[in-house]
Amino acid sequence: MKQLLFVAVLLCGSITAIQAQDQKLGHTNIQELLMLLPERADAEKKIQNLAQTLEKRLKAMTSEYQQKVQAYQNDQGEMSATIRESEARSIMELEQRINEFQQNAQNEIQQKENELLEPMINRLTKAIEQVGKEHNFMYILDTSSGTVLYKGGEDVTPLVKAHLEI
Repeated sequence: MKQLLFVAVLLCGSITAIQAQDQKLGHTNIQELLMLLPERADAEKKIQNLAQTLEKRLKAMTSEYQQKVQAYQNDQGEMSATIRESEARSIMELEQRINEFQQNAQNEIQQKENELLEPMINRLTKAIEQVGKEHNFMYILDTSSGTVLYKGGEDVTPLVKAHLEI
């Protein structure tokens, strides 16, 4: 009975060791690959153009605000109380619009960046999955996220680059 138990334990250990040997691990740097994609430069240019357009509008609004504040300060002594209140309210509303515009502009830039990056990330993910299947990798880890503490597996970045033709 002891021999049978010993053989069963030995057999289980051998199967586990064999299974562990078949599991291949790979790693790649997704951020590095993303920067190498040809469409990345075009996406960055579109994002920069949008940011510049929004920045021009913000500068115009800020200039208008500064002019109104300067005019208010210069003419404040000559204004009636009603006009002074109206001008002060107008300046505060413009300041609020500027703050809202800044926040909306940041959101719009982030949304545009996500919209342009999504197809690239999907393409990259599919390429990594394909490389994983073709080369029998059990896991491919992303080293750019900082979660990999030991790079004992194979660097699949060259394989993914070849698959993407970059």
